[in-house]
Amino acid sequence: LKDAESSVSGDKAFKWGHYKVKVDGAVVDKGRYMETRKRIDGKWLIDRDIYSSALPPVAEGMSATAAAIEGFVTVWNNKQLDGLDAVLTDDFTRTSPSGDADGLAAMKEAMQKLFTAYPDVVIDLHDTRFHNDGAVLHWQFTGTNTGPGDNPPTGKTVTLDGLTIIKMKDGKIASEDVRFDALNWYQQLGYTLQAPTE
Repeated sequence: LKDAESSVSGDKAFKWGHYKVKVDGAVVDKGRYMETRKRIDGKWLIDRDIYSSALPPVAEGMSATAAAIEGFVTVWNNKQLDGLDAVLTDDFTRTSPSGDADGLAAMKEAMQKLFTAYPDVVIDLHDTRFHNDGAVLHWQFTGTNTGPGDNPPTGKTVTLDGLTIIKMKDGKIASEDVRFDALNWYQQLGYTLQAPTE
């Protein structure tokens, strides 16, 4: 809970703010809340409260997609790659500015490489839009480059927003097309552009 405003009048109080619910590091709900309280025997007790989710409802027939997405984000945040077996197909494919993956084993390898370079990586899922055979995800990546990767570690923290288009097959994620600003990533790491010399 993150309070935004509150007021007190006698033995009654009011406050509202924003809430976020996480399960194993994955955001499963978020939105606004409001409480009214009464002071009884010197203690402020909740009298009424209401929570209003900012996430879109899961469309009918999309529960398997929602469960697979939640499991996928949980794997990212818990860094337990064995969990991918339950949410990705064996022939899963990934297209991304940070590198493609062809197959479940290749995806595990790509994620382990990223976890090594950014041991504290967190994926915060902001929004999910479902469609007939998948969904579009709006997410935020945060991680500190303290481990080895393609380049020496910089020690800098990177925060990126991006979109992922996923397609489902037999209740699992069959593919993802990842979009984000790779140039912004490198600039946050401290790299600069240099014109080629002839």
